Amino acid sequence: MPKLLPEIRSLTAIGATCVSSSGQAAETICSRDSSHGDSAADAALAPAASSQRRDRCGVRPPWISEHHRLQLQRSAISRAFVGYPFLSPVVIGARKSMWCLSGWASAASRRRSLAVTVALALSACATVPPRTPYTSADLAGAMPIPGDAVRYWASGDDDAYHRWGEDLLRQRRAGGRTAPATLLALSGGSDKGAFGAGLLNGWSRRGDRPAFDIVTGVSTGALIAPFAFLGGGEDMTLTQIYTNISSKDIYRQRVLGGVLGGASLLDSKPLKQLIAHHITPAFLDRIAAQHRAGRRLLVMTTQLDAERGVIWDMGAIAASASSQRLALFRQVLLASSSIPGAFPPVLIDMTGRGRSFAEMHVDGGTVSGFFTLPRSMLLAEAAASRAPAGGAIYVVYNGRLDAQFDVTKPKTFSILSRALSTVLGEADRTNVADLRSFAHEQKIGFTVCSIQRPTARDDAPLFDTTHMRELYAMGEQEAVSAAGCLANSHDTTPAGLP
Repeated sequence: MPKLLPEIRSLTAIGATCVSSSGQAAETICSRDSSHGDSAADAALAPAASSQRRDRCGVRPPWISEHHRLQLQRSAISRAFVGYPFLSPVVIGARKSMWCLSGWASAASRRRSLAVTVALALSACATVPPRTPYTSADLAGAMPIPGDAVRYWASGDDDAYHRWGEDLLRQRRAGGRTAPATLLALSGGSDKGAFGAGLLNGWSRRGDRPAFDIVTGVSTGALIAPFAFLGGGEDMTLTQIYTNISSKDIYRQRVLGGVLGGASLLDSKPLKQLIAHHITPAFLDRIAAQHRAGRRLLVMTTQLDAERGVIWDMGAIAASASSQRLALFRQVLLASSSIPGAFPPVLIDMTGRGRSFAEMHVDGGTVSGFFTLPRSMLLAEAAASRAPAGGAIYVVYNGRLDAQFDVTKPKTFSILSRALSTVLGEADRTNVADLRSFAHEQKIGFTVCSIQRPTARDDAPLFDTTHMRELYAMGEQEAVSAAGCLANSHDTTPAGLP
């Protein structure tokens, strides 16, 4: 992902110097790093006497103030991309490693620290197993669950979507139900997913939250989606997750492992454990029951080998008789949230053309911040319903959708990150505008809910619990407010399940 380039470049330079046998070189790069921030505060705060450079591994040197540390964590790079702000703490982690390896420790201590650090880094490099080569032709009939169609390309797969739509309509008609009428799309946004969780809770309190026929999710939206799909009864679980977690529940830092040839700068094992805790066999059975009733839960990942988005029918996975259904369901959720370069990619086993291989999947936000269905599919559903005015599309955008003014610093990476944030932000705004135009043409209701204003703790570290609670409260208030995004929503389908 382009937004990772500034951090990766900086960390690569640090890592290259760390493995040098020269202590002086390490100290030199540390000196550069201490003035790398956008502010000149480091130069003013740094003591002149080297005797004051006393620090233990992992402890902030005295001239790096707490305020400046937070500025570094919430740099322009981390704020620029709503779906990928994880890397700001990595810079701090790299600094800690450099403080340990520089002249602030004894030579013997430095050698021991270097040996341990390199050993840990090299062990981290082995977290992704060797890959089996395969070709694009092998993808044609590749399936994670042989015999079950549980995924589709995000674009260019109209025939597959047509079959998917026909099966859905057939299933709903058999149950005496009309074509799908309501769709909820949940965007990425990392810790800002707390806004979406609060909005859904407040929507339930309003009493007019639909039992959505189709729910889609990307990144943090993918993590919210299964709970939103099961209805208001899961609001407390979402509240617990998004108002009580912190960064330690999402990732662990392993900076040198990433820059020395590993697959990522962070370890997502805590997030994997969090997913496994909530996605149980019983939970999957409830998803499967709703799928059989004619509702759909969809999550998007990015297949890096093919450079294409993949949409997973999570209900079909849950309803499968395969013994791998639970593992695959969890894998897809983790993959959709795995920021490329920051989190390890997720390898998903496939079988096709008599061969077995693994595809590499990462965050669905690499392709798009959110998704609904292909336009041809939406048109088909609107035509089949015979009551298009009753349809509605809801987009919960976990971030600031409007363009944000900020005076850009005349520095290479500030300019680069600002330009890239503009590209991605404009892409999402264009998608929203296109959907709004389509909905108007088809007389389908269209509602977008997004963060409208800054919070008191926007400069807090990522996954700061207090900040996430503020975002949650903001979403909850947005849902119940008479002037909120749902004020003109007229769908009164009860939030209970069919």
